[in-house]
Amino acid sequence: MTIMLLPLIMRQTEEALIVVPQSLRMASLSLGASTTQTIFRVILPNAIPGILSATLLSMSRIIGESAALIFTMGTAISDNPKISQSATSLAVHIWTVMAGEQPNFELATAISLLILVLVLILNLTVKLLTHRINRKWQV
Repeated sequence: MTIMLLPLIMRQTEEALIVVPQSLRMASLSLGASTTQTIFRVILPNAIPGILSATLLSMSRIIGESAALIFTMGTAISDNPKISQSATSLAVHIWTVMAGEQPNFELATAISLLILVLVLILNLTVKLLTHRINRKWQV
């Protein structure tokens, strides 16, 4: 899924770099900063919130892409997952729980709520990190 969303992340990163005002670049260069200093001290600090947002929102999108995960990741279910083994995604687990003769609506609902909470936490993390980075570099 990451490879599928990599072009999106790259494009949003490019947009975040393009959005940095040309006047800031020119001001930095006119004050005697080198091109490298301008990139690392002016352009990247102003573009990092956009880059971070693109990355974390893409992660949220990966979590939320239930149908694509079912068909691309397979349906291997492991009740005893280990770090060194492959495991299933939450979306595939919902599909497995609901596909049997006796669907477990309570478990499927709980897993769905867990997915929603994970996406919400990622989105709030983006906002918090962006706010902190902006506040740190504004000083």
